Amino acid sequence: MKQFILIIGILLSSCLAGYSSDIKNDKELFLKLYQEEKMAYDLYGEFYERWSLSVFNKVQLREAKHVWCVERIMDNYGFDYNTNTNAGSYPDREIQKIYDELTVKGCISDLAALEAAAYIKEKHISQLRERIRYQEDEYIVKVIFLMESAAQSHLRAFVKSIRLSGSDYSPVFLTDDEFSNIMKSGNKNEIAGH
Repeated sequence: MKQFILIIGILLSSCLAGYSSDIKNDKELFLKLYQEEKMAYDLYGEFYERWSLSVFNKVQLREAKHVWCVERIMDNYGFDYNTNTNAGSYPDREIQKIYDELTVKGCISDLAALEAAAYIKEKHISQLRERIRYQEDEYIVKVIFLMESAAQSHLRAFVKSIRLSGSDYSPVFLTDDEFSNIMKSGNKNEIAGH
C-alpha cells in the first residue's frame, strides 16, 4: 500500500503539469472513482462493525488511502467535490443502490458479507478495465492501472477469506480465465484472510 501511495505521489508530481488540459475533461471519471472508493470504504466499515473480520478492517484502511489519493488528484485539478457526505450516502444513484443492496446482503452472515465484498471488488476491476480501454491520457491510464492492481489485491483477500470459510466465489463480471489469473497473481505480503 505504501508503494501505491508513493507511486500516486510520483505520478502527481511528474504528470500534473503535462496533462492538466486533458484531465479536466475527465472530471466525471474522477468523481465517479471517488464515490466508488468511498462506497467501498463505507461498506467494509459496516461489515467490520457487524462481523469483526480483520480482512474488512485491513481493506477499509487501504480504501481510505485510495479515497485520499483520488481527493489529491481532484484537488490538484481544482475539481469541486463533496467530501461531507455521510457514510452510506452518495450523490450517484447507481452507487447508492449498490451500497444499499450489498449492505442488506452483508447483514445475513459473515460469508455473505465476504461475498458482497468480493462482488464489489470484481465489479470495480471490470469497470476499471472498461474505462482504461477508452483512455488516451497516459496519466489517467497509470492511475487506473494502479487502482486496478490494488482492487485485485483486495479481491484476492476476500476470496481467500471466503475459501477459509469453506466456501468458494464464482466470478460474475470477469471471465473464468481473468478471475483465475488474478487469483494466481499477487505476493506473500498481501492482506491476510481472517
